[in-house]
Amino acid sequence: VNRDLQENDITLSQMKMLVTLDRSPDKSLTLKELEKALKSSQATIAGIAGRLEKKDLIQGYTDEGDKRIKHVLLTKKGMELCAHSKATIDQWESWLLRNLQPDEKDELFRLLQKIYDSCKLPA
Repeated sequence: VNRDLQENDITLSQMKMLVTLDRSPDKSLTLKELEKALKSSQATIAGIAGRLEKKDLIQGYTDEGDKRIKHVLLTKKGMELCAHSKATIDQWESWLLRNLQPDEKDELFRLLQKIYDSCKLPA
């Protein structure tokens, strides 16, 4: 997956933003919403968004009702990259889990979720 990101000149942080936008109902969020979703500072989110916009993966625009609010929209190229990355991850996951029985996969996912949940920092 890292190799695939490098081949597409995308960092993990940039991919996280693209996936977050891709999962939003209209493929668009404000920078504030992205700050909250990605748990990052305004400067970090603005920097990532700027780099993605230069790569034509997102398009920025201001809110018509409040010019202080900036939105970002996933472009067609950004959606295609998200779809490609998801397919790559699915292929690797299938390969890695190919020798596990369905109940073993369920147990693995249950244990991984338990580990993930224990890693969350308190709010």
